[in-house]
Amino acid sequence: LSAAMAESGLVRQLTSTSDQKTALQFAFYNAVIFVLTGICLLGVYAVYRMLYMFLTPLMWAILVGTILFPLKRRITSGMNGWLTKLDDEDTPLIIGILLLPYNALTCVADLLLYYAVRREGVMVMCTYLLLKVLGYGTFVYCIGCLGEIYHCIDSFIIFFIKKWMLPIMVFYLAAYAGWIYVQDKEKINKKFARVLSIPVWIFMLSFIASFCGPLRVIVFVTMSAFLGLIAAGVISAEEEGEPVQSSEVRVETPGGASDGDSGRPHELSTSESVSSLGKALTGDFYIQAIFGLCVLLFAARHDAVMAVNAQAGISSLACSAWQMISAKADRFVHVTVAGSLRKFVKLLFTSDKLLMSKLHASLDVLSSVAVMAVLAFGLLFTLLFVGFQLHCEALHLAKLGSNVLAAQPDWLGFARNYTEDQLSQHDIDDYVEQAYRKGRLWLADNIRSWVDPKDPERAEQVEAQVMQLIDNVYKMWEERDSQKAESETTHAIAKGNWLSQLKSAELGALKRELTEVLQQNIDTVLNVARSVWSVVLMNVSLFGSFFISAAGVIIGFGLDIVNFLIEMIVFLTAVYYLLASSGEQWLPVKWISEALPKASNAGGDADSAFNVKHISAAIENSISGVFVLSAKMAVFYGLYTYFVHTLFDLNIVFLPSMLAALFAAIPVMAPYLVCAIGIFELYLVRGETAAAIVFFMLSAAPMAFADAAFYRQLRGSHPYVTGLAIIGGMYWLGLQGAIIGPIILCLLLVLFQVYAKFANA
Repeated sequence: LSAAMAESGLVRQLTSTSDQKTALQFAFYNAVIFVLTGICLLGVYAVYRMLYMFLTPLMWAILVGTILFPLKRRITSGMNGWLTKLDDEDTPLIIGILLLPYNALTCVADLLLYYAVRREGVMVMCTYLLLKVLGYGTFVYCIGCLGEIYHCIDSFIIFFIKKWMLPIMVFYLAAYAGWIYVQDKEKINKKFARVLSIPVWIFMLSFIASFCGPLRVIVFVTMSAFLGLIAAGVISAEEEGEPVQSSEVRVETPGGASDGDSGRPHELSTSESVSSLGKALTGDFYIQAIFGLCVLLFAARHDAVMAVNAQAGISSLACSAWQMISAKADRFVHVTVAGSLRKFVKLLFTSDKLLMSKLHASLDVLSSVAVMAVLAFGLLFTLLFVGFQLHCEALHLAKLGSNVLAAQPDWLGFARNYTEDQLSQHDIDDYVEQAYRKGRLWLADNIRSWVDPKDPERAEQVEAQVMQLIDNVYKMWEERDSQKAESETTHAIAKGNWLSQLKSAELGALKRELTEVLQQNIDTVLNVARSVWSVVLMNVSLFGSFFISAAGVIIGFGLDIVNFLIEMIVFLTAVYYLLASSGEQWLPVKWISEALPKASNAGGDADSAFNVKHISAAIENSISGVFVLSAKMAVFYGLYTYFVHTLFDLNIVFLPSMLAALFAAIPVMAPYLVCAIGIFELYLVRGETAAAIVFFMLSAAPMAFADAAFYRQLRGSHPYVTGLAIIGGMYWLGLQGAIIGPIILCLLLVLFQVYAKFANA
């Protein structure tokens, strides 16, 4: 009782004032919060331990689902529109499914006809005709013509810069100047005088270009073209702000603006058109352009592709055939098919509204299954295609290398002169003798360590036996060399035919020789075998541990396979669940947006730093910046490399294209460096130096226009940073770090963008 009274007195003392009561409540709430936080942390740790082995497939599922979700959303909208169209037109579902290929072919044909009558169609047709005419032979011929023109211009420049040409041009210039000053200024024919000055201009340009060395032809042609355009008036030498003198009276505008000011809108419109052109030349445009070029090149090299234009004839033939068959088939169906079956088929074709409503309700599931099926079949087809292509091109690359080596260029013959051509039999004997001596010394130093150190007599016996065996083998080598002269006649007779060599071989002598060797060294071999067996018996534990380790490796490999299958199942089910459960918004983004605090008023919600739109936009922008841009560059460089290699009719096309796409996605090396294989084939195999140079220039051309267009789409990151994230992730976490590294980079970009929104708000 006294204790209870003391406790109640303590409580009254602590809560005697309002401040003390508030402090007590605050402390109680803090303690409750800490306890609940600890419980939550324990729960998170328990979930982590429970799902530890599934974290990797779950992260992969989130990443792959994030990439596949836009495709799933597009498929869902397309299927929804198709079902709505069937419902509006009262078309049976089965008829709609059967007409899908026909409608798709019709849409493609209409699209082709729509673009064929526009400027794009004319450009496509001209490009197709150019690629059709410009085969490899024509292309090489054009390169040869350019080489001849280059050689002629170079000879022309060399002719004009010779020493005896200088006094001739000085006399010509003096005569030309004297003729000009003799003529009347008002009556002189300026065009004729300018034509006479052409040799002077050519001499000056040749003299200037001669200081550029190997580039003198390019400098000469550039300066000549520039001066020619200026002389023709194509390039104006007047300044834009300089007023033009004219006899006409300048008419002022009501606003008092001069003619110089009236040119500003034109100047602004020109700059705007240039900027709009720069914005139009994006990475997507380059991908579409190079894809179209690849398709046109494939169509130009394979005439069977043009059979696609037969769509109109096929459709008309099918319609006429259906009209002929349907009129005669009604009577046959009415007599053959029972009435109840006809009613069921009619019900199946006309009363499918319930099925269509169920399809509308399960569009997310169907689109998720379709996306996963596309992913599975795409990966399977890609693996098979890549495997076959790599196998074929690797074999061709090996044959190509063997052909180059078989051709024995000068540098290869120069290298061979220092090896096999200067190696004589005397050198071989010296090498064998040195190997015998070194090996004998090494065995003498190390053979005692193989035997029990407590038994020195046994060690000496084993050493003597091994030394005797080595000496006998070397003695056999020397005797074989001494008997070589006796069998030279037999080898000379049997040199041309392996069958005659076998017939003329002294097998009896060889058998007797082997028997004598075994009889002479049988004791030594048996003693060495007993010594080796004793060593094995002494190291039974070592062999046992080796076999146990091997068994552990085998069992561990089997467990790794089982774990891989489990992780694949978890990955596929997680991807399916995330895709099927996501409507218009990606499910992880929806969870994050629901966990964030909402603004109290409607106006603050639009400007809040934690706005759902801001979070989703930050996530989409970061993923687009890190993954989508790298994927776009990989697709572009892969297609461009395929186009250039196919244009030169190279035999190895797919391997460089795949390497270029890989180097574009992981920018640790310039993608154009894969042209080394094509240069190898053009220069060493075909011997076409000019074609190899043009091939290298075309391979490196995207660095001048494509890279800048792709980098303009990137905000806050760079493909080089992505490459560093991939390499750093692999160095940190192994192979899976190639994905986890860019994911961490994505999270950092998301945090930065959210912070930027918060700072601006």
